[in-house]
Amino acid sequence: MIRFSSVLLLLATACAPASPSSSEARPTAAVRAGAAVGEDFKEGRVTSVRPDVVKVSFEIEVSPAQAWEVLGPVVAELGVEITETDPAALSLSNPEFAFSRRLGDEQPSRYLRCGSGMTGQFADQYRIRMNFFTQVTSGPEGKSVVETTIQAMATNPRGTSNARVLCTSTHILESRIAEGVANRVGG
Repeated sequence: MIRFSSVLLLLATACAPASPSSSEARPTAAVRAGAAVGEDFKEGRVTSVRPDVVKVSFEIEVSPAQAWEVLGPVVAELGVEITETDPAALSLSNPEFAFSRRLGDEQPSRYLRCGSGMTGQFADQYRIRMNFFTQVTSGPEGKSVVETTIQAMATNPRGTSNARVLCTSTHILESRIAEGVANRVGG
């Protein structure tokens, strides 16, 4: 039975698209940033990119050029190290961002759900490897859309096991990025 399940999992993983185009992305829900970071902030949109990856987008009332100018400092202030910058695409990323115990001034469990055990949230105890991507795109009427995609795995640093745990985003980091950009520019 274990072999059959493993084969099905392997086949399902192998058949999944590696990087879908934006036309393949499916809207799945709306997220209210205000519930997480500030009551007056706007609603965001959560879009499924792949079964295990979502993109969180927030429309802000500033031009893409203004948003891009402050995006890097906002991301750095939140504790995310950027390794790739693409000014033509207005994007920042780090496909191998690794951290433990803290992300900026916050415990990782504020931003990620990786499961929990008797000693607490795994996100706060395990080593996190994150594929981080954020981008500014043009919105309607000269506005900007700040889109952030996070994919993360956690590994227990203790013992000999190297089993990874899939983490999901709470969407708070994504909303804090958009809110930080809006606040710095004044949108």
